[in-house]
Amino acid sequence: MKPPGRAKRSSSRPTTPRPSEAAPILHAHLTLVEVAEPELLDELRADRRLGPLIVAQLSERIAVAAPGGAKALIQYLLKAGHTPKIIER
Repeated sequence: MKPPGRAKRSSSRPTTPRPSEAAPILHAHLTLVEVAEPELLDELRADRRLGPLIVAQLSERIAVAAPGGAKALIQYLLKAGHTPKIIER
């Protein structure tokens, strides 16, 4: 009688990487908003006109603007009395 062994993995099927093993995703032409104080980002996201222009929050001080929304975002910040520092690369 054979001793029980491990089941062999079929090599004909490709394995899907786990989320922790997945390769990072690189985004080009991404507009980030960075603020000095986390409360300011909360305030911007809560604004009914500006909130929809912010699609994701990466940290307590950094958020991602909607694609194509950078110009509107800058105009709104200037109109609201903010002085955004704009860095283009």
